[in-house]
Amino acid sequence: MTSMEDLTKEVKSYDNTVLMGEIEGRGEQGSITGLNGLLLGLAKKRGFDSICLMGEIPDYLSGAPFPYPKASKSVLEVLTDLLGVKIDYTVLDEMAIRIDAIIDDIYEKLPSEIREKIEQRKLVIQTKAEAITEEDEKWIKEHIDELFKKGSSGDERAS
Repeated sequence: MTSMEDLTKEVKSYDNTVLMGEIEGRGEQGSITGLNGLLLGLAKKRGFDSICLMGEIPDYLSGAPFPYPKASKSVLEVLTDLLGVKIDYTVLDEMAIRIDAIIDDIYEKLPSEIREKIEQRKLVIQTKAEAITEEDEKWIKEHIDELFKKGSSGDERAS
């Protein structure tokens, strides 16, 4: 996701780059939540160009307590292409092989019913993220600077 339309076109031209909004059937209207989304929104509000590059981790591994070097490599590939630099991926490739072996070993030791649930999970189509409400969007725009001020106490909206 980017903050400017021209950046979106540029990012789409790089290999190994997919806009989540397109996958989810929302065209170029992606959705990035959490701090990543807030930083993009703040950059856009202040007139800065911004890009959020995210590497994909398989859903069933998202809570795993170890790194996923394939995601790191995919982000680095786009970033190095964008910056016009070359780096050696040997260490990441070796780490990916070791992590894949660990994942495979753990997977094989799981009971068959858990492996079946993981396989089902792999096939589940993620539900589309719903857009924020107009009310929430208005509140965020009005308060985004406050969210980043030192000592902000958080969400002061009335519940």
